[in-house]
Amino acid sequence: DDVELRILVDENGKSSLQCGKGGKLLKSLPAKYKKNEMVLEYQEVNKKLKEQYSRTRQMMEQAMEDRTSFEVWEFLELAKNPVVTPLVMMAAEDAAAGDGGNPDAGIRLGFLKEEGLEDWSGAITPLKPDEKILIAHPSDLYREGHWHEYQKMLFDRQIKQPFKQVFRELYVKLTEELDKD
Repeated sequence: DDVELRILVDENGKSSLQCGKGGKLLKSLPAKYKKNEMVLEYQEVNKKLKEQYSRTRQMMEQAMEDRTSFEVWEFLELAKNPVVTPLVMMAAEDAAAGDGGNPDAGIRLGFLKEEGLEDWSGAITPLKPDEKILIAHPSDLYREGHWHEYQKMLFDRQIKQPFKQVFRELYVKLTEELDKD
């Protein structure tokens, strides 16, 4: 028939199955096509893309919490996948570059771009492809002293992060609490 199917991945990395007929987008798939073999294949692909988005989102948030280090090239390679791109680049946008394991060693914060890390002021620090980066935790932003500026930048650019990062709660211990678990 003259029905067109397509899977659309939006700017946030979320996929949807769209159906059109005669050049017009339909609100839903006509009932007579619901059991069509090709339609079922498209639905399965769409389902897998949604699962990939969900897994990647969880992985990025866990990587932030666990302080997992990555090499710059890994993030840039992941950014080639349309479902993963928004997650990786929005999560990496607050990348803490340093030695990859020690959160206090030469941290530079910024949004990961092809050219390097773009900080809150717009300055870009070049990174080597094999350089280690971390997905910044709010404690990195707090220690670095520009947390508010990063919040303002996200707000001004209307960037919605896939998980709480720059707008995450942070409970800093009082001096008398430092020696307690």
